[in-house]
Amino acid sequence: MSEKRELETIKNVLLQDDFLPLGGRFDEIVTHIEEHKYFVNQNIPWEITWDQAVFSWYENIFLDVKRILKSGVATFALREKSNVEFYFKTMDHWHLLKEENPRVTYDCAVNSYIKKFAKPYLRWLRHFV
Repeated sequence: MSEKRELETIKNVLLQDDFLPLGGRFDEIVTHIEEHKYFVNQNIPWEITWDQAVFSWYENIFLDVKRILKSGVATFALREKSNVEFYFKTMDHWHLLKEENPRVTYDCAVNSYIKKFAKPYLRWLRHFV
């Protein structure tokens, strides 16, 4: 699939949301969506399209990130992180945790990330995420 087509699909779904400004990280989002597509296709007897993968990623991954960020707790506890940086850092952390426990949820990964990386006096906030 061409980068132009990928960009068009992502713009139609994600960038209209205007919650996660990507800056120069477009290629990383494309990689995350491709990985999501791969894992979805492992569990179904047909192959989803790129457009279906973008929509699935948005609804099943991104909206959880957005919900947590909108709560304000995570961004307060991790003040130096932008929304896009929070997304990439917590996704990386989630994937590391899933190596040990494939059933770990994104919410658990965020709590773990805050516990590990938040300022010590702000760690108690993870209980409210």
